[in-house]
Amino acid sequence: QVPPHEIYTPTPCYASAVYMVFEYLELDLEILIQSPIVKSIDEARVKSVMQQLLEGVHFMHKNNVMHRDLKPSNLLVNRRGDVKICDFGLARSYKPGHAYTGTVITLNYRPPELCLGCRHYGPPVDVWSVGAIFAELLGREIAIPGRGEDDYLQNVYAVCGTPSEADWPEAKRVCPKWREACAPPLAAGDPGASPARPREPYKRALADKYGKLSSLGTPLLERLLTLSPKQRVAAKDALDDDYFWEGDEPLPPGARALPWDVDSVRAARDDQLRSRKRGHY
Repeated sequence: QVPPHEIYTPTPCYASAVYMVFEYLELDLEILIQSPIVKSIDEARVKSVMQQLLEGVHFMHKNNVMHRDLKPSNLLVNRRGDVKICDFGLARSYKPGHAYTGTVITLNYRPPELCLGCRHYGPPVDVWSVGAIFAELLGREIAIPGRGEDDYLQNVYAVCGTPSEADWPEAKRVCPKWREACAPPLAAGDPGASPARPREPYKRALADKYGKLSSLGTPLLERLLTLSPKQRVAAKDALDDDYFWEGDEPLPPGARALPWDVDSVRAARDDQLRSRKRGHY
C-alpha cells in the first residue's frame, strides 16, 4: 500500500481543505501493459509483480479488508519495480454473513458472483480480480472484455466454462440469478433470452488460451479464476503456488529496477490514448 507522508490543512478551521501527500510512483501497471515502448515483460518480472500483488492482498485479507476495485490502473509502479496498491475508496471491512453492495469492482475485473446478484460475498472477490490482472499481464490485453455486464458475463462463460451446480453448489443460495445461469443454453431462435443465461454450452478454455503464454502460470490462473468463490484459492495459498518456485525466480527487492525509461513509457502511452481519442471523432 502507498503510505501518506504528510497530512496538511492550510487553516485550523474545521471546514478547511485537507491535503494528503503520498509517495510518488511514476507509473501504474496499466501503463506498463499497454505502452508500445514495453515490447515484452519477462516471466521473472511478471512473477515479481504477481508476488507483490498477492502479498498486498494477503495483508488486506488477513486484516479483514476487501479492496473491491483491484485493476492494473490501481497498482502503482515506481522505477525501482516496486508495486503498490492504491485507491481504497471502495474498500470495506469484511464481516462474515454481512450483505454488501454488488455494484463494485470495475467490470473487466468483476467476479461472476457479483454479476449473478450475490450480496453476501467476501475476500474471494479480490482474488478473481488478481486472476484477471494476471491474465492481462500474460496476454497484454484485457482478459475478459465486455460492453456491459450481460456481455461480460457471457465472455466469462466463454473463458471459464458454463457454470454448473456440481462446480458451484452454494451459488443457488447466494446468487439470485443462478437459476438463469444454470438454465440450458439457448436453442437457435429461442426468444427466452436472459442476461445470465448462457448463449451456448462452453468448456473451460483458460489452458487453451494461456498455456502457450505461460505453461507454469496457467495452473495458478486456473485457481485464481475459479467460478466458485469457496473453491477459489486464497491469496496466502496462491503465494505458495508452484509458479513462484519453478523456472525463473521472481525478481528480488533491489533487482526489480525497470529496464525501460519511465518517462518514455508514459509519454508513449499518452500518445497512444490521444491517437485513439482522435479516432473517435
